[in-house]
This record gives sequence, structure tokens and C-alpha cells, in this order.
Amino acid sequence: MEVDTPSRVSVAPHLPRTRFGTRSQTQTLSPAMAPRQPPLAQLAELLVLATLTLGCRGEGEVLDLSEPLSEPAAGRCALDVLDAASDLAVARTLTSDWESGSCYELMLTNNAETRQEWWVLVELTPTQATVDNRWNHTATAIGGSASEWRGIASSNNTTLEAGASTAVGACFSC
Repeated sequence: MEVDTPSRVSVAPHLPRTRFGTRSQTQTLSPAMAPRQPPLAQLAELLVLATLTLGCRGEGEVLDLSEPLSEPAAGRCALDVLDAASDLAVARTLTSDWESGSCYELMLTNNAETRQEWWVLVELTPTQATVDNRWNHTATAIGGSASEWRGIASSNNTTLEAGASTAVGACFSC
């Protein structure tokens, strides 16, 4: 809270009491000494501002979330799309990144004029990374750190209608 002009406040801790209360004396304070918000209110205001503009990932590392995550920090898990079924558009999004892992989501859209089965070939680096969690797909290792992702019946996404989309993803530890 900024104060542009000096404030006038009553102070009287050292003045004697009368039968009508405390005698008062008026004193002019500089803006720096003017009454302030209670510390708890100041803290709440700062937390709201921080929540609106900043996010936290990893061991206390603060990030500006005005732009979405695009790539993990150096030395962390990375997922690359190597290939995909014909007419399948793949949008890869890093949804979470922390010191020992990351999560990715792939938005798959069938751009063909007919329904089709989909598959995506992905590579996870570093090679020692492990899958902690996956959703809406099954993965088959095909060598090295590459695997093929396909839809699963329980998610009702083994095939995609023309123009239809589905989201699949996984979280990894490095």
C-alpha cells in the first residue's frame, strides 16, 4: 500500500488519563511511518500475486508460467515423437517437469477422411528413464529407448473417427 501524503494519527501512550479518556496529541508521520496493513493481510496479498504470476516446479525452482512449458530443464526426462500413423496430427505438451522426472501429454487428431487405428513412435531420454504412470494407451518397446504407443479398448480410443481427437500421456522418472 503506497501513501502519497503524510498521515495524521493520534498517539498518546505517554499522556495521563483523564476522566474522559486519554488526552491526545496529533503528530504528523511520514509516508514510510504511516499505518500499514497488518502483516497477515500483506502476506495474503503477496501470495495471491505470486499465485497469479508464478508457479513452482522442482526443488523450490520458481518459474514464470505466463508461457507454457515446452522442453524439460537440462538433464531431465524428455519425450520425442519420432513417427506417427498416416494423417495423424500429434501435439506434444510437457505438462510437468521436476528434478527427477516429467510428464507429457500427446493430443492426437485424425486428419484422415475415414476412421483409422492410430499409433505413435516415441523415444524417451535418458535411456535409464522409467515410466511411472501412463494413461489412455499401451506401449510396446521396440529397441533402445523407443516404444510404440497405441490406443486401448478400455479408453475407447483404439481407432479415431475422421476429425476426432484423443489425449494420451505418461509420467517418467529419470
